[in-house]
Amino acid sequence: MIRKIYFLTAFMLIASSTLAQDDAKTKQSDGFQFAEYQEAVIHLKTNLIAREKINFNLTDGSIWFLDKADGSKKIVEDPLTIASIKIGERTFFAVNNKVQELLPCEPPLYVERKIRKSSEGATGAYGIKSQTTATTGVTHIAGSSGEHVELKTGGVEYSDVTNTYWVEKDGKKKKFADFKQFIKLYPKSKTAIEEYVKTNKPDFNNTDDVIGLCKYAEDL
Repeated sequence: MIRKIYFLTAFMLIASSTLAQDDAKTKQSDGFQFAEYQEAVIHLKTNLIAREKINFNLTDGSIWFLDKADGSKKIVEDPLTIASIKIGERTFFAVNNKVQELLPCEPPLYVERKIRKSSEGATGAYGIKSQTTATTGVTHIAGSSGEHVELKTGGVEYSDVTNTYWVEKDGKKKKFADFKQFIKLYPKSKTAIEEYVKTNKPDFNNTDDVIGLCKYAEDL
């Protein structure tokens, strides 16, 4: 059973943070970043701190958490009220209704992960009840504005995770979705970076490889 939540203040200030699971253990069949919900410390823009078990849906960027009252899965309605999320030593941000992770790199490097649905079974809405006049911000929730919706999803298959990155340069976050776009960010070092890519064959979806490439480009 999946429920939408409208106000982030529903988070309770209990529990403690632990290290996140290795993303390699993610079950790609469910479309989430982590195989299990993770203990997280959530810093709100109101300066409050919440502690919840959360997970990130990589099909649409939504943030899910486990309700402590009944263990049901709920979706954060307004993620932009979140300043940052800490899972162990990892830091995440809600950006344009997606989740980006700050990678351990200088200059600052962010990654946004995405899983595409390769096929999907029928999705239906059940038990619709009027709850609030708030406007829904969760696109995959069926029903009109302000409705409390429970979903039942059919068989869904997912493709591999793909990464998009942003590197912070000159006070701005500059996006790159492949190595060709990355090289354009360093026009004066184009030849050296092309040689590095040719020699080292970094995997674009391996964050360690991309961190190494960024550090190499900055040192040129």
